[in-house]
Amino acid sequence: RPDSLDPALLRPGRFDRRVPVELPDLKGREDILKVHAKKVKIGDNVDFNKIARMASGASGAELANIVNEAALRAVRAGRGFVTQADMEEARDKVSYGRERRSRRITDRERKLTAYHEAGHALVALHNRYATPLHKVTIIPRGQAYLGATFSMPKEDAYTRSKLELEADMEMTMGGRAAEEIVIGDITTGASSDINHLSRIARLMVCMYGMSEKLGPIKYGNFPSHPHMRIDMPPEDAVSPETAREIDLEIRRISERAMQSARDCLNTHRDELEKLAQALLERETLSIDEINELLGRKPEPDDTGRPETTLRPTEDDGTAEQGL
Repeated sequence: RPDSLDPALLRPGRFDRRVPVELPDLKGREDILKVHAKKVKIGDNVDFNKIARMASGASGAELANIVNEAALRAVRAGRGFVTQADMEEARDKVSYGRERRSRRITDRERKLTAYHEAGHALVALHNRYATPLHKVTIIPRGQAYLGATFSMPKEDAYTRSKLELEADMEMTMGGRAAEEIVIGDITTGASSDINHLSRIARLMVCMYGMSEKLGPIKYGNFPSHPHMRIDMPPEDAVSPETAREIDLEIRRISERAMQSARDCLNTHRDELEKLAQALLERETLSIDEINELLGRKPEPDDTGRPETTLRPTEDDGTAEQGL
């Protein structure tokens, strides 16, 4: 990683040529999956493009692991070939940990998780700028998740619009908003949601110039150089007055996203109940099942983005603290 090298190594003349090794793009991930899939028997229903879209940001080693885990799952099920379900479950296991169906969860926490995840999903469904929803589950996974809402981009995107970032924040707060509306209380399950929301809001204000009040100006340094001396003053320091303005603007943007999530779920309260009850009964719902349940028409399967021009949003919560 270039940021971990001593600055003296990067002075002009030290290296005549640099060869950056980037993570594969969508086409690259699909090709890598096909290479590793030659070693196993693949069913006719396997869609490598869909798996590649689900594995955005994955390295070659992670893609190889996905194929290997899918093959192991097929063998355990007594099948002689790998199916699409094997590939999708392998991707989730590699990215977020294995399912923990044996984990003991109280009925109260299970119900809270169902409403929490339903809140995430519905806000995403009703915002055309949100990353398309893929599936929702309330099955514990790994060490930190009691449930998860998975999104799947239609294409690799290297820029994100203000509307897309705002949609991401609204979806992120859908779980907390659902808790407020349904139980009239809030839990610790939204801790990682709040962390994600705060990070996006701060980047919008301080890095992306997306605040009408503070304008297109960079504030602060993200992040500091690893070799900076501890006693050196911070780069791009801001005055106390400006720091307060930044904090107030971050709060305004965050609270607006929270209110938008509340408004969406209050408007579609009946769908929130339907989706939560279905999750309690079936535990995992794909986007096709959600569309059928809510009577929605499926989105066209193209690669176009909204007119203006985004983990999977996983859910929140820690193993000790709740949802």
